[in-house]
Amino acid sequence: MNAKDALPHGGTIDIIGVKCTQSGSKKHDRVAIEIRDHGCGMDAQTKKRVFEPFFTTKTQGTGLGMPIVARFVERAGGFVEVESTPNVGTTVRLVIPLVAH
Repeated sequence: MNAKDALPHGGTIDIIGVKCTQSGSKKHDRVAIEIRDHGCGMDAQTKKRVFEPFFTTKTQGTGLGMPIVARFVERAGGFVEVESTPNVGTTVRLVIPLVAH
């Protein structure tokens, strides 16, 4: 939803999934899921607060989406990275351990 909201005049959202292996060991296999928009981006101050509960830049937002995502990913043993440039866009990368069924 955040990526969609960052494109008030339309644009594209890329969703990319990549398997990552560190040190050639299956013990370290992870999957990275990137959600990338080519929208308004965030300045450094906004980016610092993106995981802060109840922080929002939207008039209708609750400020809970990103904190919930971060908590879910961390509880799964992963982490979240955010890259953003004003007027260029934002990439949110969720990196979680790969689990075999």
